[in-house]
Amino acid sequence: MPWTELKTRRWPAFDKELDGISKETMEDHFKLYEGYAKKANECRKILKEFDYSEIEGNQVYSPLRAVSVDYTFALLGFKNHDLYFGHLGGDGGDPNGRFAEVIEDEYPGGIEMWQQAIRKAASAARGWVMVGYDLNDGSIFNYIMDTQNLWAVYNMCPILALDVYEHAYTRDYGATRLGSRQPAATPGRGGTPGRPAGAGGGEGSGPSLNRLAAFAGLPARRSDRPRTGPAGGSLSGLFEFR
Repeated sequence: MPWTELKTRRWPAFDKELDGISKETMEDHFKLYEGYAKKANECRKILKEFDYSEIEGNQVYSPLRAVSVDYTFALLGFKNHDLYFGHLGGDGGDPNGRFAEVIEDEYPGGIEMWQQAIRKAASAARGWVMVGYDLNDGSIFNYIMDTQNLWAVYNMCPILALDVYEHAYTRDYGATRLGSRQPAATPGRGGTPGRPAGAGGGEGSGPSLNRLAAFAGLPARRSDRPRTGPAGGSLSGLFEFR
């Protein structure tokens, strides 16, 4: 197994004052991301060292089963956070380009209806929501994942990752997941009620997508890595988030 060591990245969002997500939350979250990388690497080392001619494969319990299953939890914990942190730190705004065109075709209410759908998916999920592009039929769907490695779908290309585990928002907003909640008061950090210190945007500008992420909405920042589907069409136009 030609694995290399997984390494975390300090995404640009970590050096910015995000609208709706504090630096304290980001730093705490980064430690979790580091932990997933560490454990995934440990699992890889163990899996490489197994003597597969001798090791037991048992569906009730066996070291092979235990490490293989927990490896997927650690690995997708790493990959999901890689996607999530990469989205944060943009200018906010509605999706546009080819992605917006697909949404307009698939949802009767267009982008506004899709935004409502992803918020409801985030409220229903226990861990993650992945907005995914199905490489077989070209559809867009908000996939609910209760844990990192549960209900990931084959041949689906993640476009946007939304972390709805409590650690992603509790420090800033408290433990209750409500779409209308306001930031929790944090002594000594400054700012005004309902708007965390360092939040961008002027009066009346409305919430950015960074804040909507903390409200179980949408992360921001576009990812425009080109991908190609089975029919040979480029998917790069789908990844235009601002």
